[in-house]
Amino acid sequence: MRGSQRALWVCLAIGWSGGAAAWAGGARLHVRAGAPASGADGLSWATAFPDLQQALDVARSDPQSVSEIWAAEGVYLPSL
Repeated sequence: MRGSQRALWVCLAIGWSGGAAAWAGGARLHVRAGAPASGADGLSWATAFPDLQQALDVARSDPQSVSEIWAAEGVYLPSL
């Protein structure tokens, strides 16, 4: 992985109710500052979400579908 794509592990406990089994089959979401918003689904670095909040929203809406959120090196500020 290139330096700009070094993954930063973001540990989430959003809606934790199913234990480890619920996380085992979930998707890994990707976040990359500056990524284009058009076509972003977070499922790869090429289609990464440009904003961490988008990945958090997906994880919150369906906790069992997301196992990890990886964020590329960058600055991520909360939306106000």
